[in-house]
Order: sequence, then C-alpha cells, then structure tokens
Amino acid sequence: MARHGGSATTDVDADCARLAEAGTPVRGPDEPPWGRMASFTDPDGNGLMPLAEAHR
Repeated sequence: MARHGGSATTDVDADCARLAEAGTPVRGPDEPPWGRMASFTDPDGNGLMPLAEAHR
C-alpha cells in the first residue's frame, strides 16, 4: 500500500534539483501562501513532499 508524507527542508529548490539530477520526476516546486513545496514518488510508490515554511 502506497503512503504519503512530508519532510521539512530549508531549500526545496535545491532538493528538487538533486532529485531531478538523479532521474526522479518532480512536480513543483510550488509556492502556496505558507511556503514552498514539491512532490515526487519513491520507487515503492510512496508520495513524498519536501516542504519549507515561508520566512516572514
């Protein structure tokens, strides 16, 4: 059964670049009002999201 989860990070853009360089398709980064986020699926089908809060 696939699961979904988020992980706090300080640099969503750098995380997305590293994932893309490794050949992982990434959706985002997106910028909702509370910060930045992206999503990808791991080899087991789990949905994961690197998340960073907006600095105010």
